[in-house]
Amino acid sequence: FAKGFWKHCRLEALIHGNVSAQHAYDITSMVWKKTHRSQPKSAEAVITRAALDKRIIDLSNGTSLVGSPSSFLYRFSGFNEANTNSCVSIILQMGPLDLATNAKLAFVNHLVREPAFNQLRTEEQLGYIVHNSVKTSGDHIKGLLFLIQSDSFGPIHVENRIETFLEGFRQRIVSMSDEDFQANVNSVVASFLEKNKNLGEESSKYWHVILNKTYQFERLQKIASHVKELNKSQVLRFFDKYVAANAECRHKLCVQVVAKQHEEDVATQEEEEKTSDVVRIKNPADFKRSMPLFAMPPKAEVQMVDFGIKMV
Repeated sequence: FAKGFWKHCRLEALIHGNVSAQHAYDITSMVWKKTHRSQPKSAEAVITRAALDKRIIDLSNGTSLVGSPSSFLYRFSGFNEANTNSCVSIILQMGPLDLATNAKLAFVNHLVREPAFNQLRTEEQLGYIVHNSVKTSGDHIKGLLFLIQSDSFGPIHVENRIETFLEGFRQRIVSMSDEDFQANVNSVVASFLEKNKNLGEESSKYWHVILNKTYQFERLQKIASHVKELNKSQVLRFFDKYVAANAECRHKLCVQVVAKQHEEDVATQEEEEKTSDVVRIKNPADFKRSMPLFAMPPKAEVQMVDFGIKMV
């Protein structure tokens, strides 16, 4: 079994720090020879099985109308009846984005974070966990994530409060002063350009772009440069396209975990949902089989640099 197992494995390595190119090659060669005794030279190895690709469901094609918003809901009871917490997770899927659009997404996420926490947790006290972030599915599919865990309210109420918050958030952007807007721009730029605290943190950033095969080692710096150029009208156009309730590119997936104590309330409110355009997911496996997938990202071109390594 061991021989067959290693035969189908490939080796990727990042050696970062005070080490020469020759030493890095010698280290990886040593590991390769230990794990692939029948193929001692990695350059001559034959990979019999390709690595598995991460394919992501395209929520934009879940409706009959191309270019129209879509909304999906998967609701199920919590596995632990003693757990009093219900949970709501909302993903607004946006698809593969270029660096300029990534910058707008990062900026909107930054703008939303503090007001969402203040309103949904501090003022409305929906739950102890109130979270939003940029969501990356697979290696390149972007979205905006909202997550709330609550033992005080059922998931339908929590979802409605998130949507109500987003409906009113556009006006917050409109009424934001130029000084406040620029201060937020500077804050986001600073977060992207923040120096690494240690070698491990720097290595993890390099390793991330190696694993997703983009090899964009200066990606954060490029996004920061796009953030610097943002103005309010650009941010509003992004919000109206992807986030607003009736946005043409709004593709929403809502997952709700219902605690035992909230099941009765949910059953009552479900009657009102039957007239909505939300697509109910009954079986996740069947849903995934019925949905189209995003295309894989284009293969990145990598230039080989000759460091004069002696390959043995």
